[in-house]
Amino acid sequence: MAGDKIRERIQNMIDKVVSKLEEGVVPWRNKAADESGAHVLVCNPANAISLHPYTGKNYFFTRIAVGLNGWSSGWFATYLQWKANDCTVKSGEKSTLIMKWYSNQVGVDPTTNQPIIEEGFRWFHVFNIDQVQANGPTGTSFLGVNRNIVKNEVAWLRTHDNDGEDYYRVNMFDNLPDILQFKFVETIQNQGDELKYDRQTDTVIMPSMRNFSSAEAYYLTLFQGAVLAIGERMGRYRDRENNSSLTAREFLVAEFASLYLMDRFGMQNAETNGYVKYLPIWANYLKASEKNLMDVITDATRSVKYILEKMEVISTKEEEEKAEQSDD
Repeated sequence: MAGDKIRERIQNMIDKVVSKLEEGVVPWRNKAADESGAHVLVCNPANAISLHPYTGKNYFFTRIAVGLNGWSSGWFATYLQWKANDCTVKSGEKSTLIMKWYSNQVGVDPTTNQPIIEEGFRWFHVFNIDQVQANGPTGTSFLGVNRNIVKNEVAWLRTHDNDGEDYYRVNMFDNLPDILQFKFVETIQNQGDELKYDRQTDTVIMPSMRNFSSAEAYYLTLFQGAVLAIGERMGRYRDRENNSSLTAREFLVAEFASLYLMDRFGMQNAETNGYVKYLPIWANYLKASEKNLMDVITDATRSVKYILEKMEVISTKEEEEKAEQSDD
């Protein structure tokens, strides 16, 4: 019965995502508006108690939930964690599902005398900070402090040009083609901000930064190109034919992974238009099977880990997995 309820919850999330895509809205890019009308997010998905950012699949589960519900913040915690801090979940609010991995010794192998390890995951229910209210002064203070915590920016990585703040270079991002070993062409002839990827030659082709609305929009697109370029290494490409459905799926993986990378580096997410033509295909693909969204999230998670390791932002897979185990 519990498994059926989990599947029902996941299907409900997928149905909402598909509905938004059919409306022409990408829900994971959607952010709540502040009083001035600007779209902002107080913090990226993280546990409000431990302050650990959500990683892996949990990042996507919570990021999608924020977009679908228009929440202003990425702070989440379990019912009991909010209660322990003098807060309570508002009546009628629905939780967001996250996964917590576990690894337990369940015995010893009599032949090798080695421990027998049982591994797996359990589902946990968390609630966004916008879904809770304070019970008293302690809770009011707790919510106030957490609402004022903002994400770290990567200003220390930036090299501004002489023309203003909207355009700047980030050396570690500019070095991605060399780090990941794919061909990269930046051309002033390209119009607009559309990304192109030539699978036959493994070449990412992009307009110059000045074609984009900002440096953030440029680097978001560069991250997408990097994810497309490593697709074959990650085992996603089964052939080299330009099948339109396969290409759309790859761009969905790249869309998810690039959003993760922007948040991971504290970059303000920017609007680009390259994804618009894929919205109907994405909607049909996700509608076809519950498994499809989970598979895309898995591929995006693996791509992010691969890129971060190659950039030496994380040293090992175990480091990122350890962070994920503390998500609740």
